[in-house]
Amino acid sequence: MFAFAADDWDGPWMNRQQILSRLARRSWPVTYSTGPLSSWDRGTDAWREAPWFSAYEMRDGVLVEVPGKALPRWRRASLYDRFVRQHRAAALLRKAQCGASEALTYVFHPSFNDLATALNSRWLVYHAYDIYSEQPCWTDDLAHAEDALLQRADLVVASSASVADALHRLGRDDVLVLPNGGDARAFEAGARLPCPADLAAIPRPRIAYIGRVNRKVDFPMIAAVARSRPDWQWVLVGPVATKGAGAPADDPRLAAAFRDCQSLPNVHFLGNKSRLELPAYAAHMDVNTMCYRADRGWWNAASPLKLHEYLATGRPVVSIDLPDIRGFSDVVTFVRNTGEWRRALAAALDERSPQLAERRRRIARANSWDSRVDRLEQALSAMIHGGDMSDLAEPAPILRQFIKSEAT
Repeated sequence: MFAFAADDWDGPWMNRQQILSRLARRSWPVTYSTGPLSSWDRGTDAWREAPWFSAYEMRDGVLVEVPGKALPRWRRASLYDRFVRQHRAAALLRKAQCGASEALTYVFHPSFNDLATALNSRWLVYHAYDIYSEQPCWTDDLAHAEDALLQRADLVVASSASVADALHRLGRDDVLVLPNGGDARAFEAGARLPCPADLAAIPRPRIAYIGRVNRKVDFPMIAAVARSRPDWQWVLVGPVATKGAGAPADDPRLAAAFRDCQSLPNVHFLGNKSRLELPAYAAHMDVNTMCYRADRGWWNAASPLKLHEYLATGRPVVSIDLPDIRGFSDVVTFVRNTGEWRRALAAALDERSPQLAERRRRIARANSWDSRVDRLEQALSAMIHGGDMSDLAEPAPILRQFIKSEAT
């Protein structure tokens, strides 16, 4: 299996790493690539740190390509760029010691369509984890690439029902809905770990956001609530987007609020943490939040990676109203505006229910990444062996079904 995504393997773990590492543990041979470096990368840290020639390193059971500086892509020179794509495809096949006729390509973003075409493998999977057309920097070329993937893919996977609906509108009816899961065991164990030193230095109560700090975060709301309740400490854990279309400072509507948050004494930016550190941070908060903006954006279609991680800690969870997780309303408090955020956070900080905490943990266990990969592996096996995939297109059981089984 050749998997293409834009995320550095050793960076923040997304559904890409969670899924592929588990498939590798189940004896699927997985090679992961972010694609060749580009002429646009010259002068960046990625370019300076790259080897001259591509190398391969084993990470979590996955063979990860480290792209080299030699033969970078140059999209304006179409013949040369095509040669680079074909050269990299041939190199990947040689390294994996397999032919295209027995290979499977797994693509997580339309930008890798041309590399998938160059590989020309026997099977093609397209896994859409967002409505990409609503993200910054979407182009006509990417739209054409997504159309091509939808036409050619043997299996199409969507990370939420909203993403699946968007793919339906593009003409693909048979979409496997595979909501993001959580590493429930690791996050449930977080409470037994020591409180990290930088977090321990922040007084309680602590209100957390854990994830990428970019334009989807509601900085105006955080600033308003932080000013009105100076005794509440907001703690943002995750990498801050500093440039590009996702950077808060590059959005005029958010820039002032982002700077305001940075200046407030009860708003703390702790930066990026490794995946092994995150469970201790989440477990030593008082409330965990998904404080996305209430206006329309790509985040509205999300199946948030952090949902089941938060629930596994047993701590209260407050979130902006997201259509794809409304089924979890018994264990997540949904809000729509700043006033509702204040009231919901106050109620969450007062909560002291061991029964509700355990219920959150049970739901997280029922929605583990292992259960998600069970479902995906069924679909992959049906695709390869020519089985019937029609029954796999329905979403995984949601909370209402889980509650029903718990009550009986």
